[in-house]
Amino acid sequence: MSLLLYDPEDKHGEEMSLVQLYEDVHMRKDGSFIKGTQAQDFLENAKAKADILAITDGSKSRKEVEN
Repeated sequence: MSLLLYDPEDKHGEEMSLVQLYEDVHMRKDGSFIKGTQAQDFLENAKAKADILAITDGSKSRKEVEN
């Protein structure tokens, strides 16, 4: 039995990174963020850090870096 209440796969059946999953859960279908949360700031910071890690450690895939 899985404890996940949300399927961690995108619409194409590919496994999402944790950053992608966070974005999918906290963003509305129109692309806006849920008001009254810091989701947008958190996501921007997480993506910026993932970018830096991806550049400094080229041996890992983007999904590995974001997890």
